[in-house]
Amino acid sequence: FLVTGAGDQFDCACSMRGIQSQGILRGLSRDVVEFVEDDEEHQGENIYVPGGFRIRAIRNEHQFNISRLALTVFFSVAVAITLLGTYLAHREPARSGEEADYGLLDQDFGNKTSKIWNNRTSIFCFMVVQQGSMEVRLAQFQFKKKCGIFECNHYAVYSDAPEAISLGLNSDGTEEKTIPIPGPPALKGLQSCLGCHSQKTYIMNANVLMRAWDKAAKDGIAGQHSWIVKVDADSMLSAPRLVQQIKEHGKFDVPDLWPGRFFKNCGILDSMQGPVEVLSRQAFYNFVANKYKCYQSMDWTHMGEDVFVLHCLKQLGVWSVHIDTMLHDAYCSYSGLPNCWEPNVAVFHPLKDLPGQGDCWWKMGEVDKKGPGAAEIDAKEAAAKKADAKEAAAKAATAQKAKATTAPPRQSDGSDPKSAQHLFIQNVKQIEEAQAKS
Repeated sequence: FLVTGAGDQFDCACSMRGIQSQGILRGLSRDVVEFVEDDEEHQGENIYVPGGFRIRAIRNEHQFNISRLALTVFFSVAVAITLLGTYLAHREPARSGEEADYGLLDQDFGNKTSKIWNNRTSIFCFMVVQQGSMEVRLAQFQFKKKCGIFECNHYAVYSDAPEAISLGLNSDGTEEKTIPIPGPPALKGLQSCLGCHSQKTYIMNANVLMRAWDKAAKDGIAGQHSWIVKVDADSMLSAPRLVQQIKEHGKFDVPDLWPGRFFKNCGILDSMQGPVEVLSRQAFYNFVANKYKCYQSMDWTHMGEDVFVLHCLKQLGVWSVHIDTMLHDAYCSYSGLPNCWEPNVAVFHPLKDLPGQGDCWWKMGEVDKKGPGAAEIDAKEAAAKKADAKEAAAKAATAQKAKATTAPPRQSDGSDPKSAQHLFIQNVKQIEEAQAKS
């Protein structure tokens, strides 16, 4: 009990009334008191109250609480030093005149979630493929070339098939497979769109993709990364370029606080187009935990996944940042097939067949190796190779002609059936044979 003075009132049942909180925990000390009968022996200061009881102060615990305070401070300082050491161990200090290295895509995180969590550029990428479609072959091509989502720190390929689909073999001989998310198929309809000459087929696949988002959240590894990226199978992604775009244009230095942020990638439509959707960790948590609210307010089963995600993120108050150079989408720019020679663009769409994806992947690699002028450099190199080949062929032809004109006349040994010597020998043999018979 904490008592402030002798004037406070108690009843015989020892319940306190009107106790004031003055001086409570002042100096982190406390007085221990007990109720005793009037005839009991006692020591210490007595406070008499009506009803035949009095309160006796047993001891003052200043010494005990000071010791406890000292221990608390000691352990708090120790914990703070430990956390600071952990932070400095995971943070790569910047070299002289260089930016701090916040992590590379080729880091082998394995299952070390602490390293993933502390890496501000770590990305988890996923795509969804439909069984029996070209999307499976596109995913297999990207896995073989280790491009697209397979450049990300961690990745997943989900499929609507009830059984896993093989994507190929890893370097250690294990088989890479899709992750099944079976359920109702996507719906199809017709829509009119800006820039389209006629109505086109509209895939209402929000129901399928929501199963993928839920699966990514349930498995746990996605939410450990700083950025969660959904990519369409008919897109070609460069993960290093995407990270660079986020660092340069995505308010990278702003802490990722609730409700999180996402990136709009189409200035014309003020939208986040489906070929690439990038959510911060907090936005991911917010979306997967609260999208049920959007189910209640939207006819979401008749929406495309990108349309639903965009409107749901807005409804949940997630902040948006524009990075229009992140994506070259023919359905946003209406420029036809994407020009994969463009430097810095992280994602190109649509590329719906293997030749298209292979060509785009090769061009992006050339640009990354040779710089923004890679197209001109490759064109000059190709022209030079063609000219060299033509010149070499001309030299070979000239040398052959010169050899033919300067060669000495052939000496006949009579073996050629068309030579005069061969005919003469035959005639001599015939005459000799005739004489022998006669």
